[in-house]
Amino acid sequence: MTKIRYFFDEERARQAAVYLLREEVGGAMAAEKVNKLLYLADRSSLAEDGRPITGDRYLAEENGPVLEQIRSRLTDGSWEEWIGKDELGHLQAKGDGSFDLLSEFDKIQLRVLATQWRSQDWREISEFTHGLDEWNTHERQSGEISPEAILRATIEGISDETLEALANSAEMDRGLRDQAVA
Repeated sequence: MTKIRYFFDEERARQAAVYLLREEVGGAMAAEKVNKLLYLADRSSLAEDGRPITGDRYLAEENGPVLEQIRSRLTDGSWEEWIGKDELGHLQAKGDGSFDLLSEFDKIQLRVLATQWRSQDWREISEFTHGLDEWNTHERQSGEISPEAILRATIEGISDETLEALANSAEMDRGLRDQAVA
């Protein structure tokens, strides 16, 4: 079976997190909510565009799907130049920030999700994610949710050939990124 592997684009993921925080009324949000919304944004982007926004690894945990690297960055201070905490410990964007790595499509996805979930806390989003097919599959036992599981859950009848094409595209993207870094 085809295995799709995306690369984690830390800068783009950070921009997406800051963008979400700027879209929030009041400008502050729990780290868990940012993580859940970025998962839903990646899920939506995969279904509509065949590529995630962040490229992070998806984990199935008790409170629903999470983005592995982003969870760490939101809590370990790695992004403290761009994301701070308010007096309640909620995250808030610092400064103006640049969103040059986010496409208009990405921004629309993030804006729609921020608006749709504005009045819910992360626990309510978590409850919603417990109903997602990919979280409820056998893969959850391994702790990882594959991009293939998300695509099968969101695109009815997606073919193995389409999954293979997406895997090849992701491989090419990783190759181009590796060349640019070298």
